[in-house]
This record gives sequence, structure tokens and C-alpha cells, in this order.
Amino acid sequence: MPAFEIKLTMPDLPKTIEAFEAEPALRLTMINEALRSCGKVLTPAIKAETPVGKGEHRGPGRRLSGSTSARIRTEGGDQQLVISQNARTERGVSYGIFVREGTKPHDITPRDAKALHFFIGGREVFALRVHHPGTKPNNYPQRAYDKVAGQVDSIIANINQMTAERLAGSK
Repeated sequence: MPAFEIKLTMPDLPKTIEAFEAEPALRLTMINEALRSCGKVLTPAIKAETPVGKGEHRGPGRRLSGSTSARIRTEGGDQQLVISQNARTERGVSYGIFVREGTKPHDITPRDAKALHFFIGGREVFALRVHHPGTKPNNYPQRAYDKVAGQVDSIIANINQMTAERLAGSK
């Protein structure tokens, strides 16, 4: 299953490249500043759109939202904004992708000899195997991005102005 990915493009890239060639040390500073600003806009938007679930299923959804974080990563000379959700089940499985991509119908069986224990309609239920009907895909990261796309575009578009100001000695 593919990971969630947002790719940002920069308008007037040749002008920015020229500025960075004139002052190469500025490249890392300005790109990182823009990426951090994008992360400050995107991370809360994704947290807000992350589904929480209903009833007893609210805990896992809150863990998923609460595990949302942004960081800057350098790979092959490129800086990248990485927004990840690292919530795991009790068995250690990272489950964000299953929320985003959905699941097929499947059976749930406990690893050990104990029965599964949960509540249905306020009643305590035990079972050795439970059939799960699967879940529909939930493209909440895209919805989050769509809500803040204008802000992200503005941050990226303003990098040329910020770079020119830094080169001119103002801040």
C-alpha cells in the first residue's frame, strides 16, 4: 500500500536557484524555514481531520491523531518535510495506513490462548475469533491538505521574497 505523500512545487524556481547560487549557505536556511512553516500549517490540519471513531473505538483514533508529527529530513541533498503518524496497536502494528487505505474483510484471532474481550452495546463479550467486515478508505490527509492548500502555496510562493530580503540584509 502506498504511503501518504504531498508534493510541493515552487513557482519561479529559476530565480530562487540564482539567489542560492549567489549565496549557497542561504539555501538550507530558507528551504528549511519554508518547510517548517508548511509543517506548522499541515500538522494541525491533519490532526483535526484524523478520524477518531465511535464508542469504544475512540482510543485508537485519538492515538493516531496524537502521534502526528512533522520533521525535516535531508535525503540525497534534498530537504523534505515528512509528516508521519506512528500510532501502533497493542501488537505493535502501525495502523495509520489501514485507516487511509481501508481494509478487506478479515478475521481477528488472539495471539495467545485467551479469548478476545470487548463491549457491544454496553455488554461484555468474549470470542475466540471475530469476523471484521473491513473498512472503507478514508483520505483524511488529502482533505486536510485541501483545507490549508492556500496557506501552503503562499508559504512556498513567498520564499523568493524572503530570499531576496535576506540577501539584501533585511529580515
